[in-house]
Amino acid sequence: MRNLCSRQRPLPAGEYRGTPSHMRTPLASVATILSWLVMTPCLSAAPVHLVDERPVNIVQTESGVYLVDFGRVAFGNVRLHPPPGVRGEVVVHFGEAFAEGRIDRNPPGTVRYLKTSVTVVGGAPVIAAPKPDGRNTQQKRGAILTPAEWGVVAPFRWLEIEGWDGELRPEHVTRRAAYAATWDDDAAAFESSDEMLNQIWELCRYSIKATTFAGVYVDGDRERIPYEADAYLNQLSHYYCDHDVQMARDTFDHLMKHGTWPTEWAPHMVFMLHADWMRTGDTEWLAERYQSVKSKLLLDRRGPDGLIHSNAQQIKRTDIVDWPAGERDRYEFKEINTVVNAFHLRATALMIQMARGLGLDHDVEEFTALGKRSYAEFQRQLFDAESGLYRDGVGTEHQSVHANLFPLAFGLAPESSREKIAQWLGSRGMRCSVYAAQYLMEAMFKNGADDFAVAMMTAPNRRSWRNMVRAGTTITWEAWDQNYKPNQDWNHAWGAAPANLLPRYILGAEALTPGWEIARIRPCIGGLKYAKGKVPTPRGPVKIDWTLEGELLELSVALPPGMTAQIELPASEVARVVESQGQVMNATRVGDRFILDETVQGDVTFTVRYRPKRREQIVVAGPPAELIGHWKLDGDADDAVGSRDGLVGGIVHFVPGKVGRAATFQAEGGFISTSENPFPQTDFSIAAWVRLKSQSSDKSYIAGTQKSNLAGAFIRIEPDRSVSATVLPGGGVIAEVASIPGTITLGDWTHVAMTVSEADGLKLYVDGVLVGEDVSATSQASIKNFTIGRRPDRALSVSDGGDWLGEIDDVAVWDGVLTSSQLKNTIDKGAAHFDEGVSDD
Repeated sequence: MRNLCSRQRPLPAGEYRGTPSHMRTPLASVATILSWLVMTPCLSAAPVHLVDERPVNIVQTESGVYLVDFGRVAFGNVRLHPPPGVRGEVVVHFGEAFAEGRIDRNPPGTVRYLKTSVTVVGGAPVIAAPKPDGRNTQQKRGAILTPAEWGVVAPFRWLEIEGWDGELRPEHVTRRAAYAATWDDDAAAFESSDEMLNQIWELCRYSIKATTFAGVYVDGDRERIPYEADAYLNQLSHYYCDHDVQMARDTFDHLMKHGTWPTEWAPHMVFMLHADWMRTGDTEWLAERYQSVKSKLLLDRRGPDGLIHSNAQQIKRTDIVDWPAGERDRYEFKEINTVVNAFHLRATALMIQMARGLGLDHDVEEFTALGKRSYAEFQRQLFDAESGLYRDGVGTEHQSVHANLFPLAFGLAPESSREKIAQWLGSRGMRCSVYAAQYLMEAMFKNGADDFAVAMMTAPNRRSWRNMVRAGTTITWEAWDQNYKPNQDWNHAWGAAPANLLPRYILGAEALTPGWEIARIRPCIGGLKYAKGKVPTPRGPVKIDWTLEGELLELSVALPPGMTAQIELPASEVARVVESQGQVMNATRVGDRFILDETVQGDVTFTVRYRPKRREQIVVAGPPAELIGHWKLDGDADDAVGSRDGLVGGIVHFVPGKVGRAATFQAEGGFISTSENPFPQTDFSIAAWVRLKSQSSDKSYIAGTQKSNLAGAFIRIEPDRSVSATVLPGGGVIAEVASIPGTITLGDWTHVAMTVSEADGLKLYVDGVLVGEDVSATSQASIKNFTIGRRPDRALSVSDGGDWLGEIDDVAVWDGVLTSSQLKNTIDKGAAHFDEGVSDD
């Protein structure tokens, strides 16, 4: 079955002979660039179909409701097969999220929970489909529609079925899941010595399969709209997981008619066209679209200096750098934007390659001249030779990860600075979205930092693919975590970059010439002991298997007929020669690689002595801290940075404090409480100034959340006047650290802080000094009762509540872990100024 959503007709094959006159269109003639879109109809969408899937598990709850698990999320609906004797109304709940043993009926963001009811009559199959979504099932809003005869499809893994009369068996319920009709589950394979990396690969591979449901690449279930950047990342991964090229082509044609708004998304169309050519070698398809794609080079914004300039509206809205906006590493937007210009330069370089492939000498000369001028100014105005890094733009000295990862990934950075930039990026961690991580990982793998790249992919924090695996999702997310995009959906293919990164760089297989006539095999070790797999190409699968035992690296490659390969093996100080079956091969050392002088074909095996780089330790930085709750207590209990204003209970006054004014709790029963918990599940910080004036025999709570010993995180003073920090991850588990007795002196101001992260566990600080830690305490179970000055689960109780008697000031909560410099700023300047002029440490 073909997707009928776009009502499109096949595009005439067309012909390409030599250099047609229409290929000579001057670059400035934008009116003719889009002519093919008017003159030729669009392609129909790639074939998709419904696949019957049986449940992997069915259980009946105590209430009689059947809980059905299909093992993984897929887009689809359900066919019920009631046996004879089963009849009546059945209520079907569809769920993408699970909580406390049941479908989560109030999931976050645009994670799906849907409900429908059907009447069943024994022996007659019936389709149970969710109700249409007002946003993603309307073509007038740009959504790609699935065939009407399918009924509504939605992403779900679990069902709850109410009203089923009798036993529900696997043969009674079938998920009709939508996938590309051409998908081959055996087309690709990947395995390595790192089991987490293997799980990441399978998560991402399946994500690409599951998101083919619409016949073109869409951005996820929330909108079901193609976007250029999403589509390019999806295209790359699709090529490394399956044989099909039609879906990428149809998406390209759709986007040429229905372009979207972000500045940098337009050059991605050049990337897509070039990727198709490299994959297929099809110059006819390339020639038909080459002229039109010139409109995506941003040439209308080119200034006299050869750089792309942005006006006020473009700076404010369309120059995107990264998405969502909180993922930009504090990027400073300027008229001349480094990221925007990096995309322009990369697209220009690809246009030169395509023009050369089509024999368009005039365009080659013109684009080469334009590129040289732009690149010279790009280096002169945006590269800081002293630091060896790029600035965000002209007029700022700020150097974000984005201003450096894109030039490095695109090969724009000076060769002498590339390794340094890669190391700097590695030290900064994943300070970008899942989208920009595609390019960050490319930059690392290409420039000798493959060990950093693997460590960042598998890092034990929320900004890694390990976090998605740990969370149990079966399709990659739109963002690293719900905290970074509260309205995210859980079915976004642009989050599946490892589906192409691992075979491209760990196995090392890429097309060196169009159509994979010549492949490049350049494996990156990445701290692994072995890796093997299969990469689909139009000439047949490429099979790669390498092992590192001690200092001996062995690489075996099996190439399909009609393909040769350039072999590039890792080189180190212990390597002298490359051998194959006992014979020394002629190879040239170029940087950190041995490149064989001649290409190879068929089945070949090589050995080389290799010693990986010895780094003292690869430390992957966690999420950068972001202030998400701040109660200054300067006369009220309002949250200065968010919407979690406090409710004052009991007797609380405001008096001169440590940072401005402070809240004073003069009698038992006084507290400040909010109805919403600001803590993320993990990777967070809390800090406050406190002055304890008197103490009962009970514990004195400063701030936090708590539900008995079941959930929460809080900081308090013990009866012996030690400071303690507690994390309650659930299941009755308690993680607690404390300072020495007598740490708190009655009547003196003391600064207290705690941090929690998956990487480093729980840490407690008093006046900026680490006084306790527990590396096993990595998360807390959320409960919505953040309270200042009283035991949180007794804030509204008349029972003894661990009351604070004295002052509390400048209470703050961060998403992410404070660095030592940020903690020092918080103490010296106040929480509002935690990030002023700090270095990353």
